[in-house]
Amino acid sequence: MKLPYSLLKKISALFLFFMTADLPAQVIFVPSTQTICAGQPLSVSASGSFHPGALFQWKVARVSGGPYLDVTGGKGANSVSYTSQPLDAGTYYYVLAVRNTPYDPTVLSGETVVTVNELPFVIAHGTAPSVCNASSFSLWGSGAVSYKWTGGVVNATSFNPTATATYTVTGTNAKGCRDTDVIRVHVHKLPDVVAHTTENVVESGASVLLSGSGADVYTWSGNVENAKAFVPSTTETYIVTGTDVNGCKNSDMITVFVKAAPANPLEKKQSRFTANVKN
Repeated sequence: MKLPYSLLKKISALFLFFMTADLPAQVIFVPSTQTICAGQPLSVSASGSFHPGALFQWKVARVSGGPYLDVTGGKGANSVSYTSQPLDAGTYYYVLAVRNTPYDPTVLSGETVVTVNELPFVIAHGTAPSVCNASSFSLWGSGAVSYKWTGGVVNATSFNPTATATYTVTGTNAKGCRDTDVIRVHVHKLPDVVAHTTENVVESGASVLLSGSGADVYTWSGNVENAKAFVPSTTETYIVTGTDVNGCKNSDMITVFVKAAPANPLEKKQSRFTANVKN
């Protein structure tokens, strides 16, 4: 006698139930502990002897031993591998609840203890908000143990920036967790300083006036005052240093040649007259 298909289906389900009802769910976590940094997701997997139709549910508690709640968010909450959403700092206890069939009792795995470490609070610092082109400048970080900068910068080591740029520092704490900060350094162009003179060549005893342009304040070598006449004693090269409103400096130089003055014609005549006087 041929049995109806519907009856065969019911018999098959009963057979499957009796064959699998006592099948143990052996779960092994790899690893049993994990350490990550705040803001990172957890990835955890289980392995064991599972029935092909086994049911899985990842659970989590904030204290060892529970109570455990079904995980929310992430991916794979109902599979052997689970990836959580990014976690805040703290300690979490994950378990996997397994049922080999819908008729079996739930078996909990051992706990996977997850330690989520705090991130460092990194701050980027600079010698000043701005710097003159090619001047010495330093950047350094605080809030962590070690620091790495973009742009080839070495932490707390002087360098000479030549263009305005944004630098990023990554700080790592003792737990290996990282944080970043950025700082923008504005580089000022140097003033275009030019030295001027009223005369490049003067006779001995004559005055000359030196002045600078292209900046705001000028300082001259040789005790010369900007735009104020003086009498040079010998041929000399004078250097002017101009400073602009940003405190940036540049220099230029100019040479003033001093030549001997011609003999006084009156002195020559007096000398000849004195020589012809008879006693």
